[in-house]
Amino acid sequence: MAREKPDYRATLEQLNELYPGRELLTLDEVKSITGYRSRNSVVKHFPPVCDGRFNKTTVARIMAGGSTC
Repeated sequence: MAREKPDYRATLEQLNELYPGRELLTLDEVKSITGYRSRNSVVKHFPPVCDGRFNKTTVARIMAGGSTC
């Protein structure tokens, strides 16, 4: 079983504080969290899951240094 990255839980906790009660984030929310300005950059680094929205746990994993796969 793979180990989670050291910052994963802290990052996920921050995302839960910013966006409570939701599992999917919008493009604009991911842009504001990451600092990316273009849609293409966000989609390149964070694969959208459903209807152009992004899974909060996937965003946290990638921000903590995990892979996109």
